Amino acid sequence: MSQKSSISHHTHTVFVLAVLVSLLSCCRVQAHTFTATVVDAQTQQPLPFASVFIKHVASTITNSQGAFAIHCDSTDVMRISYVGYRSVNITAGKLPAVVSLQAVESMVDEVVILSVDLKKFIQKTTKETLRQMQKNRKQKANFFYRQIGFVQKNDSLPGDSVCNEVLEAFLTGCPAVSLSQLELLKGRYAAIAPDSTTRYAYYRNFYTFSEIEVASKFSQPGNTIVPLFRNWKTYYDVDYDVAFDESGSRLIVLLFKPKPHIERGIMACAVYVDEQTFHIRRIVGRGLNSFLSVEFMVLNDEGQPTKHRWIFPTSFAFQVNMTEERGFVEVQSVFINQSHRFDGNRISTNSLLYNVGNLQELSDQGMELEYYGHLHDFIDAMGYDPTFWRDNEIVLRTPVEQNVMDLFESKRLFGVWK
Repeated sequence: MSQKSSISHHTHTVFVLAVLVSLLSCCRVQAHTFTATVVDAQTQQPLPFASVFIKHVASTITNSQGAFAIHCDSTDVMRISYVGYRSVNITAGKLPAVVSLQAVESMVDEVVILSVDLKKFIQKTTKETLRQMQKNRKQKANFFYRQIGFVQKNDSLPGDSVCNEVLEAFLTGCPAVSLSQLELLKGRYAAIAPDSTTRYAYYRNFYTFSEIEVASKFSQPGNTIVPLFRNWKTYYDVDYDVAFDESGSRLIVLLFKPKPHIERGIMACAVYVDEQTFHIRRIVGRGLNSFLSVEFMVLNDEGQPTKHRWIFPTSFAFQVNMTEERGFVEVQSVFINQSHRFDGNRISTNSLLYNVGNLQELSDQGMELEYYGHLHDFIDAMGYDPTFWRDNEIVLRTPVEQNVMDLFESKRLFGVWK
């Protein structure tokens, strides 16, 4: 080979490498974490738990303040949707700071008044819901779970509260219409220990409130009286309303109101059902006459914290959103809020559970959880992996939640509190 040919070959190689480096550099530049807040176009109020989906790439939901963060390339197209609002498709690189969604009702010129045979519609909805649950009972998914508790002392000003516990976990289970067979995959937990003036309450099975059962094949109710079962008329008064999904299709909103003097576990809820397919899209309401397993810590005579446990009745607010991205009705997200008085203080606990599909970082083997099981003990036994949690926020934290996480991280409370 001549010197000229060698130089030419060398120059060509350098050029190809430079192009490859440039392309790789461009790819790295394109990958960003994009953030925005989703609001109602008319009221400018945030829309919590709206869906943000990029097919085959990533997905998330907005937090309780309507904000989200998602990691993707600038050329990826995200679909942002919320029941009752027109969905939008936005290229990530053109994502505005505020995404406004237009309510479908305001875009419909004339709402046709219709008469619904409630008995027949509930029967068909129940039948289709049970069919979905049975057909897809073996489908599995992973879930991200976040639980945060606050204490407002009796003599404090309104809104002046202290965060006393944070729990995050990845669970696996069956998501068809209602969550079931949940197992713990990974978790972390931190809490403030009691002092001489305050004892804190910790909710060991709070995650079970996310297992909202909506339908049953049995003629008699189980532990909780669900709205969709054969003898619903014995326990509920039912009315209906009309709403619309993101495409403008009509939804029948079944309004279940418990009859007076029912002391068993029951739900007061609105069930959003597709008029044509009888698929459930959303459930919003309150769980009444439920029970919660509580652990509280007190200092003994030696000044050491000791655990005490008891079970007490409570109620809670919930919101469940469904998705059909995988071709069947499954739980996409669950938000729970519960508040009550304990030891003279106001205790408020929120939890968020989100269907993340199948994360490769997670093991297929989990620890089976029970209704009155102690999730904290399972997390303690599994151990704390800070590297894993550094890269798996999943749902954007609110500023308050982020401040709490930073505080607990700085004090190195995760993985060491008992």
